[in-house]
Amino acid sequence: MNIFLVDDNKQFRDAMKVYLNQALRHNIVGEAENGLEFLQRYEYKNDIILMDLNMPELDGYAAIKQAFIRDTRIRAIAVTMFKDNAYLKKLIEMGFKGCVYKSEVFKKLPIALNEVLKGNLYFPEEISLE
Repeated sequence: MNIFLVDDNKQFRDAMKVYLNQALRHNIVGEAENGLEFLQRYEYKNDIILMDLNMPELDGYAAIKQAFIRDTRIRAIAVTMFKDNAYLKKLIEMGFKGCVYKSEVFKKLPIALNEVLKGNLYFPEEISLE
């Protein structure tokens, strides 16, 4: 699986690269520290985008919204610390295919990646998909 990683925290990106490459055997094909850099670097031929929501310059919501204008086939999973239901429901409206809390990333991310790759949605149970 080819993954593009977007997060403003370099330590988190580095940890995720090791985890995704070594533990899950996935390829990191690109990374960016904010939404603007993501839009400049993304080539629209990756399997999954892992996107932080709260970043400087251009947040994850705005970045995915702009990316969807270019290619509606994008499969993005939000990786966030925020657990506010209204905030998270916006993910569905913006076109995200899944969401994993950073506090549960090592436990839930493999499940989310597999579900989204199969064409399904994966969101925390407390987020209503209706």
